Amino acid sequence: MIEARELRNSSRVVYKDVLFQVAGLNFLDDEVNLIGANSPVYLDVDVKDLDPIPLTVDWLLRAGFEKTEDGFQLPNRKNVYRKHIQGYWSVYWDTNLDKRLAKLTYVHQLQNYIFATTGEELQFKD
Repeated sequence: MIEARELRNSSRVVYKDVLFQVAGLNFLDDEVNLIGANSPVYLDVDVKDLDPIPLTVDWLLRAGFEKTEDGFQLPNRKNVYRKHIQGYWSVYWDTNLDKRLAKLTYVHQLQNYIFATTGEELQFKD
């Protein structure tokens, strides 16, 4: 389940097994305005009806990440992303695997992390 405070405009989510992008938020009523990720469908839904998208290698590649010897990296960035058996991804500074900067499980968390650390929106190839 996703909480409204975890979402921002452009967050990727699933509603009724269909991929959507958040187009607006109403925190007072926990409602989210959605736009179809691949179609011009607009919906207003309750945030409790949304599902997060698990972060996978495919999603990293769609976001422009490249496979490296240590894990995955965005071009011209130092952070290294490595998957753990438990199902989450750890973010490390460069190749210093002693200090984890973040623990990510879902695509919207990756989007939030990239925006918070770079001020840039993560772009996906659909």
